[in-house]
Amino acid sequence: MRFILSFIFFGLLFYVISIYFPETFQTLVSWAAKVYNFLFNLISGIIDKINSMSSTPVHAPEHPMTPETPKQLAQFLGVLFK
Repeated sequence: MRFILSFIFFGLLFYVISIYFPETFQTLVSWAAKVYNFLFNLISGIIDKINSMSSTPVHAPEHPMTPETPKQLAQFLGVLFK
């Protein structure tokens, strides 16, 4: 309940500032826009950096798996553990 009332009073405060002090309101809006743009660019840059570091090209396997490959592996492991 307190959050809702604070939200309403905060909105009324900005409405009164925009009506009676338009230059001050424009200053507040420009500051908020600069902060938003800064955070947006910062987060976008971090995400791009992480994506560029973690992205590796996908390579197709040189020897595709055939139905006999698991059998050959089992035979090979059987030879090793005898």
